[in-house]
Amino acid sequence: MKNRTGTEDLQQGITDLKNDARALIAATGDLASDAIVQARKKLTTTLEATKAVQSVKAADKALRKNPYQAVGIAFGLGAIFGFILARRR
Repeated sequence: MKNRTGTEDLQQGITDLKNDARALIAATGDLASDAIVQARKKLTTTLEATKAVQSVKAADKALRKNPYQAVGIAFGLGAIFGFILARRR
């Protein structure tokens, strides 16, 4: 049996919770009471927010893994936009 850290347990718990939430949304799809509709909207919004957080974390990992590339790309894009804006004047 694999030893898991607290972080891995927490990540697994969050994954299980998201899967359960998706199953709940699917199971209540045909119910139409106002409370259920509002709960489904809130749950869907929360799931979308967790996707956004995961995307930000992935970007953060990539930036921390390759900081010089990130600085170079940011500098290059800034220079390109600067040249474009300077030409328009």
